[in-house]
Amino acid sequence: MSRPKLYRLFQPDGGVMKLVQRTRLVRIRNMLADPARPRTRIADLAWRYGFASDKHFSQSFKAEFGHSPRETIEQSPRRSDEASLAPVAAAPRRALADPTFSEWIVKGNRRAA
Repeated sequence: MSRPKLYRLFQPDGGVMKLVQRTRLVRIRNMLADPARPRTRIADLAWRYGFASDKHFSQSFKAEFGHSPRETIEQSPRRSDEASLAPVAAAPRRALADPTFSEWIVKGNRRAA
C-alpha cells in the first residue's frame, strides 16, 4: 500500500500521526490512573512515549481528555487509601476470631462467667 493511500484511509480519524498520538496518550492516561503503577514522573512517561517536551505532552493530554495529567493522578484511587482501608476490612474477621467477642455475641452484653 502506498503512503498516500494509507494517509487517505486514516484521514477521517485525523491522520496516522493523530491516531498514533491518541494511542500513546491513552496508554499514558491508563498508567497514570493505575494505583499499582510504580512511582514515575509524568515527564518521564511522556518522554518514554515519544513526546519531546513536557509542554507539548501536557497540552495534547488536556486537549484529548479535558483535564491535566496531574488531575488524572489526583482523581484515581491511591495506594495509600487502599492500604489505610485494609485494617478496617480485616477488623470483622479479627473480631470474630476473638473468643471474648464471640462469647459477647452469643450471650449478649452479659458478662461471661
